[in-house]
Amino acid sequence: MNNEELIVKKEKYNVGANPVSAKENRNKINCKRVGGALYATQRGITLIALIITIIILLILAGVTINVLIGENGLFNTAKMAGEEYEKAAIKEEIENAILDIKIEKMQKGEELTIDILEKNLPNKLKDITIEKNEEGQLVGEYKNYEYTITEEYEIIVEKAEVKPVVTYTLSDETIGINELTITLTATVNEGTITKITKPDENYEENVNEVKYKVTQNGKYKFIVEASNGSKRTKTIQIKNLRPIEPIIETSKAYPILTQNGVQGAKIKIIYEDNDNLEHYYSEDNGITWKIYNGEFEPGNSIIIAKSVVKKNPECYTQTQIDNVIPSDALGAQAYDGNIDTSVYLDSPGKTGKYLKIYISSEMQGKKFIITANGRGYSGANYMRFYDNNINELTNIWMGGWDRWSADNTEYEIPIGCTEIRFIGSAEDAKITIYEIQPSIQ
Repeated sequence: MNNEELIVKKEKYNVGANPVSAKENRNKINCKRVGGALYATQRGITLIALIITIIILLILAGVTINVLIGENGLFNTAKMAGEEYEKAAIKEEIENAILDIKIEKMQKGEELTIDILEKNLPNKLKDITIEKNEEGQLVGEYKNYEYTITEEYEIIVEKAEVKPVVTYTLSDETIGINELTITLTATVNEGTITKITKPDENYEENVNEVKYKVTQNGKYKFIVEASNGSKRTKTIQIKNLRPIEPIIETSKAYPILTQNGVQGAKIKIIYEDNDNLEHYYSEDNGITWKIYNGEFEPGNSIIIAKSVVKKNPECYTQTQIDNVIPSDALGAQAYDGNIDTSVYLDSPGKTGKYLKIYISSEMQGKKFIITANGRGYSGANYMRFYDNNINELTNIWMGGWDRWSADNTEYEIPIGCTEIRFIGSAEDAKITIYEIQPSIQ
């Protein structure tokens, strides 16, 4: 190569006299001679290598994305773990509330039941909804999770689907008022509200708000439906209205013959089930009041019952009844163990009067003893045995037109008998019963 060619080559490839620069350029440039000419080739990445590199990067990116946000990715796994933790925490809260209620009932000598849970759980957990389904289980929502409490008290917690959000207001929350209006409002994040069914089963469509007037305490259920197919039930418990008037139940206030003797008449009073109320009864025209704790034997023929609002004792309702012991019930004098006292029945026949006593199931087919006397005059005296449907099973003739007496006389009670009536077949028949008791078997 002559000097002129060398100068050209140096300029072309920028190869200077600097040894370091020349060495660097030699590392970057590969020169070769072909047919007497000198050519330079530059090292680099081919197109195929670039495509393969891109494919590998895409695969790695896909794997990374799947690991992070895939169905079983880190994000979803972390989210699911968080939900499981929340579900476990909610389940534990409900379990602890149930345990508290159970302990409280045990201290009172009572057993825990599903009905007791339904009534008391809202007092333990704020904003919990609860109601009993057709299977007898308790269902509802708590902290955006749905739960089920089985009859065996097993708790199942699941994430709630997107459902309508329901709120309500009361027109008046004063204790002891006579009526109020519930205003219920519903919204939903996905779709629209299509139907709201009110407690009386009337409904309104394509509205977000309904009003409902109530005149007595109790639970009122609204059902809200949305266009996305979801549904929410909202049960609102009203407790601040004037109490419902108590009911004094006398239909079963008859003495009952048992194998251990005769039980006196029992009085049962039905009060409104409301934690805001206290329930009392009086047997001396309201001079003294007793707390009602269940059935009791009356000490007077007049019973007064009342329900009082705890926060406003001046607000109460009451009722009373005379002759609590039915006039046709066999009086206590006939089973007080004293042969000198008696129950007297005059003219039981044509006027429809009679004396009655109930029979307990364990006495059916067994015997009892009566000490009594009477006179039929123009008719006769009978002891008639009836079943639960007031069908006469049999009757025993006790005496006719002349005087009769039964002194510790034993009689057998037919199978299926639920009551005995002492009755005469004439208007002027008379019966005196001194004592009635089960026979020692």
